[in-house]
Order: sequence, then C-alpha cells, then structure tokens
Amino acid sequence: MNPWKVEKGTKRRKQLETKHDIQAGGRLLSMNQRDKAERLFRNILKLDPMNDQALNALAVCIFPVSPLSALECLTKALEIMPSNTEAQKNLHLVREHLQQTCNAPKKA
Repeated sequence: MNPWKVEKGTKRRKQLETKHDIQAGGRLLSMNQRDKAERLFRNILKLDPMNDQALNALAVCIFPVSPLSALECLTKALEIMPSNTEAQKNLHLVREHLQQTCNAPKKA
C-alpha cells in the first residue's frame, strides 16, 4: 500500500473528526451546555492549536463570561485564516460590545 495514501487518509479522517466535534460543540451551545462545549473546543485546540474554526467556536462559547478572552481567540483565528468570515463578524460584534461597555456611564 502507498504510504502517502495512508497518510492522506489519516489526515482526512482527523479533519472530519474535528469538523464533527465543532458541530457537536455548536449543538451543545444551542442546548445551553456551555461548559461541555468549551471543554470540547479546548480539546480540539489541544490537538490542533491552529484550527481557526475551533478558535471561533470557543470565542462564541466564552464571550458571555469573558469578552476579552473571546477577542483574543478571534484575533488568533483571523491571524491563522484572515478570510474566515464568521470570525470576522464575531470579532466586529465583540469589539462593538467592548466599546459599548467602555463607554457606558459609570454607576455611582
């Protein structure tokens, strides 16, 4: 058997598994299971730290509790893949939120 074919098949299988895990994380988020989704996205990133889609998904997941960390994830995702339109949109939303938060009147 051709070793290049085996390597290509293994790589493709890994890509499909990662895509499946990202989709599963999205379903967990939609069921309001943020902790489980976050663990899943972080596990993907342990195996593939350059996965822009997982970084974007993690940012969506952690945004409600940590907008600054979400901003970091999205910035990194766009450094890896500048054409990731989802990450671009999410980055805009996070920046908008942070700007509104910084400009909000201070409570006495």
